[in-house]
Amino acid sequence: MPTINSGSYTILSLDIQTSAIITQTCGTILINGSMGTISGNYNQSGGYFFIDNKPVTVNTGGQINLSGSATFRMAKDLSSNPQQILTINGSLVQNGGTLAAKDFIIGSGANYTFSGTV
Repeated sequence: MPTINSGSYTILSLDIQTSAIITQTCGTILINGSMGTISGNYNQSGGYFFIDNKPVTVNTGGQINLSGSATFRMAKDLSSNPQQILTINGSLVQNGGTLAAKDFIIGSGANYTFSGTV
């Protein structure tokens, strides 16, 4: 179970396998190659997660959990507009933070839960 709690990381690709858990509490992750699918859990409570112009799919059984001051942005940085689609076939739970994508597709049987202020 990797935990990212400081620093900046540029990663060519990321694929979160079933039963895998990645936790980010601060720091910056930039995916600038290919984004695989999320079949495990990605938990982010702080920091920045950028995906440079790649679609993201959360598979059935996979989950993204956003809270606190997390920023999950489907763009290469804060000043770029998101250009890709986030497809949720598993679940996305947002209890805070910022989520930015060009479009969302929520599949049949998928779950998006949001609490807090819009």
